[in-house]
Amino acid sequence: MLMVFLPLILKVLPLLNFMPSRFQIITVVMWYLLILSFVFDRFLSWFFNVYIVTDERIIDVDFISLVYRETSQVALDKIQDVTYKSGGLLKGLFDYSDVFVQTAAEIQTIEFELVPHPAIVVKMINQLIIQEEQEKIEGRVR
Repeated sequence: MLMVFLPLILKVLPLLNFMPSRFQIITVVMWYLLILSFVFDRFLSWFFNVYIVTDERIIDVDFISLVYRETSQVALDKIQDVTYKSGGLLKGLFDYSDVFVQTAAEIQTIEFELVPHPAIVVKMINQLIIQEEQEKIEGRVR
């Protein structure tokens, strides 16, 4: 929010007065375009990061930038531990946290960022792991 109000603060302080008025306007417009591009990039990163939990595997799609994304998946029988870490006033107040899935696969940890109700997600994944183990014992492997 400070970045949004910075041009107004600079208007009060005579830091941009050494430039002609046209260049001052261009500088302020460029500043707001920079802020807009940053916000748009953060929105795309949030919107396109996808976590999928099925009865066979967990899939994590991380949107890194406009031209790069990373997809990870792990079978439920390769999962060793599922934990979540919460900290901070806002995360605790709104019940958001990061969920960590530790695996025995090539990818050692899959991280789900800012998951709502993380205790329910961890409980659900643990139940799916138990069901997968029971299916292996009973011979109902697909």
